[in-house]
Amino acid sequence: MSKILITYIGSGNKSSGYSKANYSIGGTTYEDKEFIAEALAEHLNIDKIYFFGTVSSI
Repeated sequence: MSKILITYIGSGNKSSGYSKANYSIGGTTYEDKEFIAEALAEHLNIDKIYFFGTVSSI
């Protein structure tokens, strides 16, 4: 069975995009990720991600 992550995307910064951050999940650090969904997908071995945004998302 496929693992699917459904998430939303914030507005970010219109001039510089989304900031990179480090996320720590279950004792593992995921560095330089623009979205927490990237870290979650790697940590949970997600097969597919659906991003939802608003009109103000980049």
